[in-house]
Amino acid sequence: MNNNLPSVAKPDILLVDDNPKNLRLLQMMLNDAGYKVRTILNGKLALRAVEIVKPDLILLDINMPGMDGYEVCQKLKSQEQTVDIPIIFISALNDIYDKVKAFEIGGVDYITKPFEVQEVLVRVKNQLLICQQKKQLQEKNEQLQLLERAIAASSNGIVITDAKKPDNPVIYVNPGFEQITGYSKEEIMGKNCRFLQGDDFTQSALEELRQAIKQKRAGSPVLMLIKFIYISQKIP
Repeated sequence: MNNNLPSVAKPDILLVDDNPKNLRLLQMMLNDAGYKVRTILNGKLALRAVEIVKPDLILLDINMPGMDGYEVCQKLKSQEQTVDIPIIFISALNDIYDKVKAFEIGGVDYITKPFEVQEVLVRVKNQLLICQQKKQLQEKNEQLQLLERAIAASSNGIVITDAKKPDNPVIYVNPGFEQITGYSKEEIMGKNCRFLQGDDFTQSALEELRQAIKQKRAGSPVLMLIKFIYISQKIP
């Protein structure tokens, strides 16, 4: 069976179970599905393995000697470097209390033993896809934040309008626009940018400028650089 994710690098999955038979079975099915798999027999070694190479996903047994799965999960969720690793609990415990506790301490899913191969593969794939989508969303948010800072820092006036709505209302202006025009953000938000043309449709100011140039009169030209951005679809 091939259950590969659409990714260049194979997802790295860490299996933690004190039962070698369970580890072999899980490792075989996940390897066949195209995943890179590491196996660990106890909780302490699992924490060390995560420090060496951060996995994309952990399948974690609950009942283990020494340090059980709950404690392993709590330690991982208490550290900034490992808090975002998705953890799927696998256990013979089928009591609602055990399942609730698993989710309360940070688990993303719970598989009850004995498990079905297809169930494990589907749950693993779903959690990896969710994790991948979260990373992509975080990257897009970071890009948008950089763009927002660049726009805000620009000395040019920048206006963003919503082209999906009637009359293209203004939804953003940067400080450069406020400085150039004298309008505050509060004054212009929701208005159509055409109001910047003013009420003088005879363009007398332009005619006065032409006459000044023609007659070679002294003066100080003023250049207003305003960039209009029309948003016609949702920003990802």
